[in-house]
Parts: sequence; C-alpha cells; structure tokens
Amino acid sequence: MSFDNSPQSRLILTMMGAVAEFERSMIASRRNEGIAIAKEAKKYKGKQKNKELHSKIIAMLQAKKNTPDEIAKLCDCGRATVFRVKKEMLASLSSNER
Repeated sequence: MSFDNSPQSRLILTMMGAVAEFERSMIASRRNEGIAIAKEAKKYKGKQKNKELHSKIIAMLQAKKNTPDEIAKLCDCGRATVFRVKKEMLASLSSNER
C-alpha cells in the first residue's frame, strides 16, 4: 500500500492518527487514576529531592566563590536547580528569622 496524496490515503492516515491519539489519552487517564488511588492510600509521594546534591549546592552558595552557572557545571545539574535551591534556602532563612 502506498501513501500518496489521494483522498483514501489521507483518510487512512487521519484514522490512524485518531486511534493513536485516543490510545494515548486512555493511557494518560489510567495513569492519573492510578496516581489518585495511590495518593489516597498515601503511597504516592512523587520524585524525592536529591539531598546530597542540594547540600552540595547550598555549601557552594554560602561560600560565595562561584556563580550559579559555575555551580551548575560543577554539580552536573541545571541552572534552574541551583536557583530553586537558592530560593528554598533563602525562604528557610527568612522563615527562621521570624
């Protein structure tokens, strides 16, 4: 079977795409149901933080010797992780001062 630009070919491709989209939404629906059940049973906690990486980033931030870009390269993580840890660190410091 060749898929040229004929109406029959376009119909078949459209139907295959619709079936694939339907199957993908069914998978997402089942996944979300499973997560909801696990959350009710207090079994679902999501991805845990890498405490070792966070403590390393915090130590480097407190030393104030490296920029966030350099810290990200040295820790082999993304810049966003460094800025998120910095934001959490500053929030915990400000809440401790209250």
